Amino acid sequence: MLYLLKPFTLTYAFLCFFFWSTDTNCIKTNDFRLVGHKNNAVCKPFNVSTLKKIGAHFNNATINDVVLSLVSLSIREYMRKHDDLDSNSINMLVPFSLRELPKTVEEHRCENDFSVLCFTLNLCATFQDAITKVKKQTASMKTSIYPYGVNALT
Repeated sequence: MLYLLKPFTLTYAFLCFFFWSTDTNCIKTNDFRLVGHKNNAVCKPFNVSTLKKIGAHFNNATINDVVLSLVSLSIREYMRKHDDLDSNSINMLVPFSLRELPKTVEEHRCENDFSVLCFTLNLCATFQDAITKVKKQTASMKTSIYPYGVNALT
């Protein structure tokens, strides 16, 4: 069945890339076009033990849940400062590890067994609200076949 759909997939991809207009930057005004120039920012390092304590305080949330919650708050504040009051979420690509945790040091291997997932992050006003929503989303992903399906398609 997959072989029958392959020509349609290639045709669809070709049409999308050929006719789709360039993305625009929703934060900049007057239709600022994205040109591929990247502006990066670096934050102060986080102490992992502090992140674990925060996660333990919020119903045993993972470090990733805590970091995504902080990202939610930060991006919401950034967008509000740039007069984007309408956006309630952003779509982002998040790496998702498909490896099982090794039981011993000898079982540990360095391999790139991961998938990139499209993740809709809700922009929240409070950390409590953010971590509740993020934890619910990530918990459902951990038990779904979605990461494996995306990896197989990639």
